[in-house]
Amino acid sequence: SYTGMEVKAATISGTTFTFGSAVSFSSAGGSGSSYEECAIGFDESTNYIIACYHYNYSGNTPSSATYLRPLTASGTTLTVGSTEYAIYASNGAVSRTNLIYDPDTSRVVLIYSDSADGDKGKSRVIQSTGSAGSPTLTVGSAVTWASQGTGANNIIYDTANNKMFVNSFFNEGGTEYWKGCIGTVTGGGTNSISWTAQSIVWQPSGGNASTFASTYDSS
Repeated sequence: SYTGMEVKAATISGTTFTFGSAVSFSSAGGSGSSYEECAIGFDESTNYIIACYHYNYSGNTPSSATYLRPLTASGTTLTVGSTEYAIYASNGAVSRTNLIYDPDTSRVVLIYSDSADGDKGKSRVIQSTGSAGSPTLTVGSAVTWASQGTGANNIIYDTANNKMFVNSFFNEGGTEYWKGCIGTVTGGGTNSISWTAQSIVWQPSGGNASTFASTYDSS
């Protein structure tokens, strides 16, 4: 099992990477924790890096938890924010996490499968404030984008229409689907998001819809 989460910052010169030292950002679990999943995003409005990670803590309370944590970078030096922000702080976990930046509202959106609620697809809007030495996150309430169990997912942002598109694998009664829906972030003080109903992107005939990718074409 993995006993912690670490990250390195790098600078690029031509085709050369220069990496800084590894920095730990996962202090919540403590000794005996098993860290299993991590996603990372970047808020261009504040230059904060936002990490999301999940851990299990066998035989102890909480048995599992999921946190967000802000970081800032200067060259190859990383500064870890002093506060961890709970998505689930006690006996709950998320999986298949992704983070994406919305430039039109200056928010980062976290999408995930809620393991404590039948793997339903859910999302949260994150607002970054504070300073480089004391980054602060405000996390909105969970909003569901898929009311059934979700598999692997992917999210992209359409800058022309100020919308995001999340797509995911579904297995419904033995039938496989690749479905998607469109999300619109509300900025201001609400930090909320609304989603359209799911639409079928692809239903294979004897194939496998669990492996896919999507991207945005700005042209």
